[in-house]
Amino acid sequence: MGTIYSAPNFWAYFQKLEGRPMFRMLRSQWDSLKVLSGKPVPIDVLKTPMARITTKAQLEAVVAERRSDYEAEITIYRRDPKDAKPINVDKYLVWERIPDHRDLFAMVNTVSTSLNANMRGFLDESVFMVKQPRDHDHWLLELPDKVVAVIEKRF
Repeated sequence: MGTIYSAPNFWAYFQKLEGRPMFRMLRSQWDSLKVLSGKPVPIDVLKTPMARITTKAQLEAVVAERRSDYEAEITIYRRDPKDAKPINVDKYLVWERIPDHRDLFAMVNTVSTSLNANMRGFLDESVFMVKQPRDHDHWLLELPDKVVAVIEKRF
């Protein structure tokens, strides 16, 4: 196994800028999930950093879908029988590079670091997952048909 790069000040600042829960995943692990097309594919959430937040949830499905050449979305469907609409939906954007709305050089300067080999290694080996705010479809009566089709196809 190669070097695992670390940029704790940069990572902390990036999370602060986004102001919402974020996870970091090694690119090699993300690539192994094979989220290659614009169609949803089932993924094993236990192979992601989100595993620790889903362990107590009754998972119905977890799918990922490519959004652009550097962005995907993971959607987690959990069952909560206490809710009138028992399917809870959580979404995470997956950035395979620093997103366009951020200025990498300004971020590096702010945390008093440099774009050296360590920082480049950190960025090259990292994929960033950021939780999306809840929207109108956070609570559903049942899984969407396209998700059911993907899950049934897999098994």
